Amino acid sequence: MRVGFYLSEIKSATGYVLADAMVHSVKKAMPGVEVFQFSNETSGILHGVSGYFRKEGKNTKRLRLEHYAAAGDWMFIDTDCWVQGDLRGVFDQEFDIAIANRDGSLLEQEIGSEFMSRMPHNLGVVFSRCPEFWEFALKVWDAYDDPTKDAIWSDQLAVCETIKTGKFNVRVLDGKEFNLSPMKREQFVDGAKVLHYKGARKVWMLERARACLINYD
Repeated sequence: MRVGFYLSEIKSATGYVLADAMVHSVKKAMPGVEVFQFSNETSGILHGVSGYFRKEGKNTKRLRLEHYAAAGDWMFIDTDCWVQGDLRGVFDQEFDIAIANRDGSLLEQEIGSEFMSRMPHNLGVVFSRCPEFWEFALKVWDAYDDPTKDAIWSDQLAVCETIKTGKFNVRVLDGKEFNLSPMKREQFVDGAKVLHYKGARKVWMLERARACLINYD
C-alpha cells in the first residue's frame, strides 16, 4: 500500500503545514509506508515525501480525481487528517474502493438532509485499487455545469454519484473508526484510526501535532 495526498499552492499555502503533520502521523503509525504528493505543475513539493506526481490543470477538484486514478493499492488522504492506527489491513478485504460512511462526522442537523442524501460519504480517506472507478467519476464530474464544478465538494459529489451507480465493488467502512471528525477539542478519540480535522477543527490538529512532539528533522 502507498499513501497519496493532493496538495498545491492553488488550493491553500497553509495546507503545507497541515500536510507536514499528516505525513508525520502516517509515518509514525505505519513505518515503512511510502507517501506521495499529488500536485499541479508548479506548486512546491513537501519535504519528506517519498516522491511526487504532477499533472497540468487549474481546477483542484478535477486534478485530484485525475491523480486518484493511479494504478495499484493506494490510500488517499486529505491533508487535514491525522492517522493514529495501522491501516494496511484494509487491503486484506475485497473491494474496488473502500470509503467511510459519515457516522463519525454527522451533525444532528444533517440527518435526513439533502446534503446527506447526495453525499453520504466523505473523501477524507479512501482506499483504492481500481483506477477505472476514478476515471468514471471524472466523466461524471466533467458533465457538471460550471457552478457545480466550482463547488468545494464537486469531486466528492462525483464520487458519491459513481458509487450510487452500483457499477463498482464498494466497501463501506465505519466512519467512527476511519474518518472521525471530533466535535470537541477534548473529545476522547483513542478508538479511531483516522481523525479528520475538517473545517474549523484544523487548529486542533496542529495542537495535537505539537502535543505529540513530532520530530520535524
